[in-house]
Amino acid sequence: MEMLDITPEVPGIGLTPPQIKYAVVKINEGSPVVVANGETLHICPNDTIKIIHIEGNYARGLSADIEGYGSVNDANKPFTLKGPTRVLIKKDHLLCGAFDIAFTKRPPADYSVAAKPAVVFFKVRINGKEGYYPNGSHVDIVKGDLLELVDATTTPDSLTGVTCNFKGFVGNKLSNTGEDRGYIIDTATDLWERYSLYKKGRVYETIVSENEKDTTIGRLFFDIKAPIFEYMLLYLNGTDKRWVSNNEPIRLKLSDSVKIIDIKSNVASGGLTMVIKGKGGSIPIRVGEPVTGVKIAALLDEESAECGIHIGRGKILLALLPVTIID
Repeated sequence: MEMLDITPEVPGIGLTPPQIKYAVVKINEGSPVVVANGETLHICPNDTIKIIHIEGNYARGLSADIEGYGSVNDANKPFTLKGPTRVLIKKDHLLCGAFDIAFTKRPPADYSVAAKPAVVFFKVRINGKEGYYPNGSHVDIVKGDLLELVDATTTPDSLTGVTCNFKGFVGNKLSNTGEDRGYIIDTATDLWERYSLYKKGRVYETIVSENEKDTTIGRLFFDIKAPIFEYMLLYLNGTDKRWVSNNEPIRLKLSDSVKIIDIKSNVASGGLTMVIKGKGGSIPIRVGEPVTGVKIAALLDEESAECGIHIGRGKILLALLPVTIID
């Protein structure tokens, strides 16, 4: 290419500079407060703080360094502060935000970053894992995920008479008050499609409102994707590595053993069920546990030498891999 004076076109790598929107800070195990980039958080001497969340345009590699305390990353660690300090927010050790912590004898009753009542962030558990999501954001989940609306943090945080309603779900079926915090929501069985946005069963919203004024002060959207099985990685007799996709047959001898090493799916780890089924019965299988051809052959009857590995999520069948026992 150099001899012909040809310059290859190489697309540039355009990475957006890291930007910090805010940090969520707990003070003395009280209600969390939200501190925007560049603001000052006022606390009392000897207060204990814990930075529980950092919101920016990147989800990974974010750290908080409280100057004079802790180590490189002080997020999710409690610190009792003896004097004013500064918190440096970094992305992969690159400084991209900061806020100050100042001392006052009597801090304001409520720390606010907005003039009107509003939800700042939502606290949600997805399959038992806790996360924080800004007001108005979209959360990607997979059908069958278990959700729990834990809370909606507002500004001011002393706001009372607030209802958190997941549209398309009824928590208390005896008295539908519209309050859905604290309930486990099975996104495969508990949702009413006609109450989803566009009535397609793909996007549901949670609305937070002030009861007295019936005013909406926050929204959170859940984008539900169908569970997908892509392929399975398994070992035959401990050494022969194979990739198997949906409907791809697996042939085994009685003397063989098969062990599933990994499964590629958009379902969270542990969210899939795998069962070998034949006319003579079924046996559950798990990642990392070998199954012998003799054990599989016990599931067959005289008429058929074939069974299958059923991969599903709840009642949803994602894949069927035929298994044949050969002589």
